[in-house]
Amino acid sequence: LKLDEIAFSADTGMAEVLIVATRKTTNSAKKPPVTFFNLLNRPNSFIEAFHVAKAVVVHRKTDRSESHKLFLDSNYSNEIGHCVYSKSGFYDKMGLLGVIRVRDMDVSNFALRLSQGYIKLPRTSEALDVPIVQLKEIGRRGPYHQDINGPSAGFFDVVEIAPNIVPSFPILWAHDVKSGRENRMTVKADKCGEPRPGQENQAVAFWENHAGRVCVNRDFRLNSQALVACLCPSKVLGGVAWPSFHWHNSEHEVPLVLWLNTTLGLISHWFTGTRQQPGRSRLSVLLLPSMVSLDVSKLSARQIDTAHKIFDDFSDVRFLPANEAWRDEGRMALDKTVLVDLLQQPPAILDSLELLRNKWCSEPSVHGGKKTRPKDF
Repeated sequence: LKLDEIAFSADTGMAEVLIVATRKTTNSAKKPPVTFFNLLNRPNSFIEAFHVAKAVVVHRKTDRSESHKLFLDSNYSNEIGHCVYSKSGFYDKMGLLGVIRVRDMDVSNFALRLSQGYIKLPRTSEALDVPIVQLKEIGRRGPYHQDINGPSAGFFDVVEIAPNIVPSFPILWAHDVKSGRENRMTVKADKCGEPRPGQENQAVAFWENHAGRVCVNRDFRLNSQALVACLCPSKVLGGVAWPSFHWHNSEHEVPLVLWLNTTLGLISHWFTGTRQQPGRSRLSVLLLPSMVSLDVSKLSARQIDTAHKIFDDFSDVRFLPANEAWRDEGRMALDKTVLVDLLQQPPAILDSLELLRNKWCSEPSVHGGKKTRPKDF
């Protein structure tokens, strides 16, 4: 979709959402259900908008509990989108952003179920036996970048790494897609921190509390960047583009990075992040802990060893941008190895996973109009 086709306002090119709600009249703790409507196209006239609104009202009043397609007429011949129901509303502990601005109902359904803690692939009858949790249940977020080098709160000046010098306080600060360094799961620091005069002790304490090996992509350009998360060779401070995340158990770093870079990990970032702009998913540092992931605390010691071997096998694999997962042999191989070999899921699920992969890569908010989107579906 063109930028002006995802907005209701005449003076913006960003995606918009219209919220219709009734103010609560009591202090009841009851959590009312929420219905999400995704339209295939913006209405072209006031008359069409009137009939779309009428169809929305009619479907909203029906007694339904499952997602379903939305039609403009009673003959079910003019499809205008789909609606998704949530009994727990915006209060669902896993979040619900994944069902907003989605074209394919199967992708909406998958995102909603994943947000509720289980994996139900399209064209399957049962959920996978894979434990899913929010990141905050297995770790804690790193600092906001202004806490590193902000004018009032920061303890460091962020500078270039001098040639042939091992930095004392390495930082993974910014994106650099053109260099190719961000299409493999291991990424080196690109900057270093110089403690500010008089704040050397505070800088050391800050480092000890926040440095780690795992960083998560905060501003994920799905149609040009490949990674949700990366593992640094040694501890770093995460920067403006790559905030760090710290697991309660350091043995869980490798399996988490593996999982977050599978197709399911890509979708996790996409549905948790905001998607006002095509081909882009943005996470604030505060929202990062809400992203869902594999519950690595449930892995056995043998599985953790297997994860390390898998990571070594994929250390030199160069992944394509996320929106090209549908044709990325490296991503497909990672999906299979993590789900089947590591998590012992039946190989039969791979066909359904391929279907989901193609559906997700066909979403306008994923490919952003680039020609690298799937063409044969």
